[in-house]
Amino acid sequence: MIRAALAASILGLTPAAAAAADGPVPDTLEARAAMGEELRELFRIEPDLVAPAVGPAPALLNEIAQGLYAEEAANDLDRIAAESESLFSTDWPALGREDAVPEIVLFVEADCDTCAAARADLDALAGKMGVRANLIDVSDDAEARAMLERLTFDMMPAYVTRSKLIRGHMPSMVLESYLNE
Repeated sequence: MIRAALAASILGLTPAAAAAADGPVPDTLEARAAMGEELRELFRIEPDLVAPAVGPAPALLNEIAQGLYAEEAANDLDRIAAESESLFSTDWPALGREDAVPEIVLFVEADCDTCAAARADLDALAGKMGVRANLIDVSDDAEARAMLERLTFDMMPAYVTRSKLIRGHMPSMVLESYLNE
């Protein structure tokens, strides 16, 4: 009987339709509102009751994504490790704090529409966070271009942290969260 009332309430059935479904449904607005509040509290306390209807929890989705991309992430880490000495060398031009160890690398090129904005954003973020960012312009540097290709980047700008390869211009708040990991 409770299941029928619950279903009727969720589906918005009229009292007559609910009665036909073999269950009582409150017939006043106040009673329906009270039942709605009770249902909300029940679903808050027992989220498994509605889980099939709302889909998997974010933690489960994250776990699934990590499983799907585990091999790709491991390959990215291997590529970063192979290029790490050059990527995080203090020989490259710096953005932000010049006397710090590089935490992030930005690849740019001359004919890139978003590279200037990415550079300005990262310079401001690195200054705000007190970190160093390396700037690698691949326009006229064959070795830098080769490193970019070994990292498998196919668009510009591109960023590298010690644990991530990032394609395309990223908002500062995204980069900040990566740098805070």
